[in-house]
Amino acid sequence: MASVIPVDPAPLAPVRGSFFLAPPPLIGKVLFMTNKIALALGLLLVAVFAVDAYAYGGTLPVFLGKKLFDLLDWIAFWR
Repeated sequence: MASVIPVDPAPLAPVRGSFFLAPPPLIGKVLFMTNKIALALGLLLVAVFAVDAYAYGGTLPVFLGKKLFDLLDWIAFWR
Protein backbone atom coordinates (compact mmCIF):
# COMPACT_ATOMS: atom_id res chain seq x y z
CA MET A 1 0.00 0.00 0.00
CA ALA A 2 1.41 3.40 -1.00
CA SER A 3 1.73 5.94 1.75
CA VAL A 4 0.68 9.55 1.25
CA ILE A 5 3.27 12.15 2.18
CA PRO A 6 1.70 15.32 3.53
CA VAL A 7 2.79 18.50 1.77
CA ASP A 8 3.48 21.58 3.86
CA PRO A 9 2.03 24.66 2.07
CA ALA A 10 4.29 27.02 4.07
CA PRO A 11 7.27 26.83 1.63
CA LEU A 12 4.98 28.02 -1.16
CA ALA A 13 3.96 31.17 0.72
CA PRO A 14 5.63 34.47 -0.23
CA VAL A 15 8.56 35.46 1.93
CA ARG A 16 8.44 39.03 3.21
CA GLY A 17 11.21 41.12 1.68
CA SER A 18 12.19 38.37 -0.71
CA PHE A 19 12.45 38.51 -4.48
CA PHE A 20 10.88 35.06 -4.79
CA LEU A 21 7.12 34.68 -4.65
CA ALA A 22 4.83 31.70 -4.65
CA PRO A 23 4.10 30.09 -8.01
CA PRO A 24 0.61 30.64 -9.42
CA PRO A 25 -1.93 27.94 -8.65
CA LEU A 26 -2.29 25.21 -11.24
CA ILE A 27 -5.76 25.49 -12.73
CA GLY A 28 -6.67 23.17 -15.56
CA LYS A 29 -4.08 22.03 -18.05
CA VAL A 30 -0.82 23.98 -17.93
CA LEU A 31 1.21 24.20 -21.14
CA PHE A 32 4.98 24.37 -20.89
CA MET A 33 7.66 24.97 -23.50
CA THR A 34 8.65 21.45 -24.42
CA ASN A 35 11.52 20.37 -26.65
CA LYS A 36 9.03 19.51 -29.39
CA ILE A 37 7.50 23.01 -29.31
CA ALA A 38 10.93 24.68 -29.24
CA LEU A 39 12.09 22.61 -32.21
CA ALA A 40 8.95 23.45 -34.19
CA LEU A 41 9.37 27.18 -33.50
CA GLY A 42 13.04 27.04 -34.46
CA LEU A 43 12.27 25.23 -37.71
CA LEU A 44 9.52 27.74 -38.49
CA LEU A 45 11.95 30.62 -37.96
CA VAL A 46 14.58 29.00 -40.18
CA ALA A 47 11.92 28.34 -42.84
CA VAL A 48 10.80 31.99 -42.81
CA PHE A 49 14.37 33.20 -43.33
CA ALA A 50 14.97 30.54 -46.01
CA VAL A 51 11.85 31.57 -47.95
CA ASP A 52 12.89 35.22 -47.63
CA ALA A 53 16.37 34.45 -48.93
CA TYR A 54 14.99 32.44 -51.86
CA ALA A 55 12.07 34.67 -52.86
CA TYR A 56 13.07 38.17 -51.80
CA GLY A 57 16.86 38.15 -51.84
CA GLY A 58 17.37 37.97 -48.08
CA THR A 59 16.17 41.45 -47.12
CA LEU A 60 14.23 40.35 -44.02
CA PRO A 61 17.20 40.49 -41.58
CA VAL A 62 18.04 44.04 -42.73
CA PHE A 63 14.40 45.11 -42.40
CA LEU A 64 14.13 43.58 -38.91
CA GLY A 65 17.40 45.20 -37.88
CA LYS A 66 16.18 48.63 -38.96
CA LYS A 67 12.88 48.15 -37.12
CA LEU A 68 14.75 47.02 -33.99
CA PHE A 69 16.93 50.14 -34.17
CA ASP A 70 13.78 52.31 -34.51
CA LEU A 71 12.28 50.55 -31.50
CA LEU A 72 15.42 51.18 -29.44
CA ASP A 73 15.33 54.86 -30.39
CA TRP A 74 11.67 55.03 -29.40
CA ILE A 75 12.36 53.33 -26.05
CA ALA A 76 15.30 55.67 -25.38
CA PHE A 77 12.91 58.61 -25.86
CA TRP A 78 10.96 57.52 -22.77
CA ARG A 79 14.09 57.36 -20.62
